[in-house]
Amino acid sequence: MWNKAEFAFISGCMKMLPLIGLTTLIASGAATPEVYLSPATVVAEASVEIRDDQAIPELDAAVQNARFVLLGEPWHGDGGAIALRSDIVRYLSTRHDFDVIVFEADFFAMHRGWQVVVNGGGLKSYADENVYSFWSQSKAAENLWSFVDERRRNGHRIDLAGMDTKLVGKWSRELLPQELVEQLSRLPESDPQEAANAGSTLRRLLHPHEKPPVTEDAFSDLVKHVDTLAANLRGEDEATLFWRQVAESLKRNLSGEYRDPGMADNLIWLAEKLYPDRKIIVWLHNNHGLTDKWSFYDSDDPTIKMLAKSETRRSIGERTYVGEALRRYYGPKAVYSIATISYTGTYSRDIIPALVGQAANFADLAALPATRPDALETALAALGRRRAFVDLRKFKNLQPVANRAIDYSQLPEIAFRLQDGYDGLLFVHTTHGLNSQ
Repeated sequence: MWNKAEFAFISGCMKMLPLIGLTTLIASGAATPEVYLSPATVVAEASVEIRDDQAIPELDAAVQNARFVLLGEPWHGDGGAIALRSDIVRYLSTRHDFDVIVFEADFFAMHRGWQVVVNGGGLKSYADENVYSFWSQSKAAENLWSFVDERRRNGHRIDLAGMDTKLVGKWSRELLPQELVEQLSRLPESDPQEAANAGSTLRRLLHPHEKPPVTEDAFSDLVKHVDTLAANLRGEDEATLFWRQVAESLKRNLSGEYRDPGMADNLIWLAEKLYPDRKIIVWLHNNHGLTDKWSFYDSDDPTIKMLAKSETRRSIGERTYVGEALRRYYGPKAVYSIATISYTGTYSRDIIPALVGQAANFADLAALPATRPDALETALAALGRRRAFVDLRKFKNLQPVANRAIDYSQLPEIAFRLQDGYDGLLFVHTTHGLNSQ
């Protein structure tokens, strides 16, 4: 489910962030001349090539103490980024015992659907019906789902979940309205007709083509009932705990707030209540993986200055991102956030319909623009990197570096303190569309 504000955020969420480009000074010793290297070159020279079926000691060291690894992508239509991250999921699961994957996907639907899978339901139908199609129905994602299926067939523990407040999955459309009625009916002094009306309103919001359309009064009544439910659900059994979180998530959705606070809250609930003491991979867009918003918003990059004209210091200060909220809750050692960037190739540009549960044309391709000479992608390509990893935590005072981690479909390279926004970086030299290689 979405409203105009939510859809505007979806289609333009990559337009709200920052970056800058300078040079950094490295002193090589008193007896030698000072050598000036660009920030991009400094980062690129610390990268390591990722080779098939070979250990990545730098990645091993980076995640050894982490409970959460966030795996981001620069664009949902970037097939190369999805394919590489699928390989990293396998690596983290088999070598470091990460056995929960939480997607930027429908919190309620993913939970209800996974219960069906655990009880013998099909994995493919679960993915196709509840995970965004660019992550479930594309060739780029095939290795991800093959791996999950392989782990299950071989008896290894692995669980999947969603954290998104957006409601676009099958099980939200089919089950959530009736379950809402049931939960409301259990409250003291509940009115059966009002509960039924709230369920009907939610069903029509989830099926926007149904008639009659939802009125403002009906929407307001639904919000009131969801607020009441969130405040009054009692009990510590698993079913009640889950529905209390569902009510909070639905409350955030109906409020029209941007999604990150709700996604972070759902993710923390999953980690604390459903999967305590488990190691979790979080599959999401680079934007949501930010661990420090000021790494962007303190930038002097002209693109960020332009995009942030309508912002105030207070509005930025009150904003949070999934990575930032997770780190605040669990501390810096528990969270390792990785962004992925791509240098050249093509990408599927028609992905916005998939974000609202509609068919998208993944064959509609666009070419990645050439990166400017001082960009990080250019420096990595110049070193001959094809698929690479770099641990950014070693750079404490690095000047802002130009890159396209935020979104290359609508924005140019923008420069920001990359090492403050993310802990690590994955690089794809030549990417491709979702259904092409």
